Amino acid sequence: MSRWSTVLIMSAFLLVTVFHSLSPLRYVYPYNYILMLIITELMILGTGAMCSIQSLELMVAVIAIIFFIWICLVAFGAVVHQYVQLNPLCFLTIIFLSFMATVMLIYMQLVLDTQTVLHLCRILVCYSIVAVIIYHSAILHSSEASLFQEDYILSGLLLFVDYICLFILGIMYVQYKNDTNIKPGQVT
Repeated sequence: MSRWSTVLIMSAFLLVTVFHSLSPLRYVYPYNYILMLIITELMILGTGAMCSIQSLELMVAVIAIIFFIWICLVAFGAVVHQYVQLNPLCFLTIIFLSFMATVMLIYMQLVLDTQTVLHLCRILVCYSIVAVIIYHSAILHSSEASLFQEDYILSGLLLFVDYICLFILGIMYVQYKNDTNIKPGQVT
């Protein structure tokens, strides 16, 4: 089932893009709820297929910890928009450079076989996900959120996608810590 996780999550991201791009679709009553339910189910099924934690207690603990971290990041984003001017171009440039550096570090990991490069890559991915969560929260709480003023489904869907991305990051960290078969030159 884990081979389907990428397909399910990527199809959910594609549907989120379609839902975000086609504004008339967001306001048609039965279709917006049906599409939202399909997107959330694809995200949940893809994330569930990716998780291979055998212990139910560990899974509940990971869900609770990630939810607490997500709530703290959303609250931080709600407060920070009052003190920082939100510039989408600057934000997207920083995130894009971060993802480019991550790809470069993955290539360096394959060439150099060092564990430090893999840790730097994980830090950059974590930074990118945290920055996206804070930015989405700040945009939703700012006065510049004219798109989200009447569209609660889209704003809720964006925050749900942020939570799923943070949850996947937490699950990958737990699986990395539980896996003892990882060698220094092996890419996870």
